[in-house]
Amino acid sequence: MNQNVQPSEATQSESSGSATEHLIQGIEATAAKASRFNHDLERIIANINMLSLNALIEAANSGPAGKGFGVVAQEMKKLAERIREASNDFTNDVIVSLTARAAESRKIDNLIVGGRYADLALNLIDIIDRNLFERTCDVRWWATDNAVVEAKADPELACRRLGVILDSYTIYHDLWLAEPDGTILANGRPDQFKVRGKSVAAEGWFKDAMATKDGTDYAVGVVHENPLLDGAAAIPYATAVREGGLEKGQVIGVLVVMMNWTGLADVAIEAVRFSETEKNNSTCYIVDSKGMIIAPTTDPGFLKEHVAFDSSEPQSYQFDRNSLIAQAATPGFETYEGLGWRAVIRQYL
Repeated sequence: MNQNVQPSEATQSESSGSATEHLIQGIEATAAKASRFNHDLERIIANINMLSLNALIEAANSGPAGKGFGVVAQEMKKLAERIREASNDFTNDVIVSLTARAAESRKIDNLIVGGRYADLALNLIDIIDRNLFERTCDVRWWATDNAVVEAKADPELACRRLGVILDSYTIYHDLWLAEPDGTILANGRPDQFKVRGKSVAAEGWFKDAMATKDGTDYAVGVVHENPLLDGAAAIPYATAVREGGLEKGQVIGVLVVMMNWTGLADVAIEAVRFSETEKNNSTCYIVDSKGMIIAPTTDPGFLKEHVAFDSSEPQSYQFDRNSLIAQAATPGFETYEGLGWRAVIRQYL
């Protein structure tokens, strides 16, 4: 059975890039041939001039009998000069035209490649945003769960309930339920993470969650390596637990979901639709609002180094001597405005 199989986006891009590069190489090769032709013609003209000079000498030595031959030799010399001028004009025009076409083709290729990489960056940060939006929904929903609301009376039931949630949502390292003073009362993986009784009162996300206006609000922390999670990279989303699970109820605690940042960010980066060639010479980053690397978490610069790029536009690309750098700012998703992060992709030329 015949099937019409469309090439993938990556394959199409690679084919397009290869075709453009072949075209540019062909133009440059033609320009080189024109230059070699002009050089070869110069050698022929030099030989004609030498023959003309020898003919003039022989004509002079022949006296009146060689006068006509001398006239022919002079005309040969003039003809050689006209050939040189015409050849130089033609070759220079051809080379200038071909060089301009090559530059124009390369510019178009840069526009295509740069635009593609900027779109890949936008797609990457959009995937991140969509996933983080779901975390805001999760924590606000689970904060109204009866076992969470009544955790003070039965912490063990709350631990079991949080554990059941974690069995289905593997994107999380753990779920913590803290009392108003910041003491962790229950968590979903008590056998793995011994966090009960620990305090999170000093954490910014905890303070922000305690100050949320109602059950529709939430707080978010920064990407970090959490010592209570054995140093795993995490990002916390938290909200207040309210009396009776009511939207306007009194705050009686804080629920925080500790998201597995590595599991989201590194997998999303790995899934960027590069061709095989692009994959071998390209690097993707997620950076925070200050340009610090927050993904991939395996990068030596994770939470330490910054990526330099033009951040004046929400989406752009630029070329320098050795690389193409494309970037896109977080667009947010539905009610999630994003955290000012950007995806940055560098292709080494």
